[in-house]
Amino acid sequence: MPTIIPRGHVFEKLKSCDPAAAANIGDLAAEHRSGAKRLQRVAQAVESVLSDREVLRETVHGIVRDFIEHERRHIAMEERDFFPAAVRALQLRSGRRSPQN
Repeated sequence: MPTIIPRGHVFEKLKSCDPAAAANIGDLAAEHRSGAKRLQRVAQAVESVLSDREVLRETVHGIVRDFIEHERRHIAMEERDFFPAAVRALQLRSGRRSPQN
């Protein structure tokens, strides 16, 4: 059974193994906090609609669109930058790969 490692822990390992890659990625924890706040805004907007509160369609649309656009960019960055760098860092740390690979 595979071991599940929290993403924050992986990022800390990446910082120690490849500081340049970590710097390129930026503050991943802050991005995740920001994403959580955006998701909370979506949940509040949906709750307002479901509770029959007066809310403009454009307001809900803007909140949902903002969340989707940021998540798409964030996921693309993780797939392009974070995950490959994390795999390299974890392989280096476990001794399964040399720094040149």
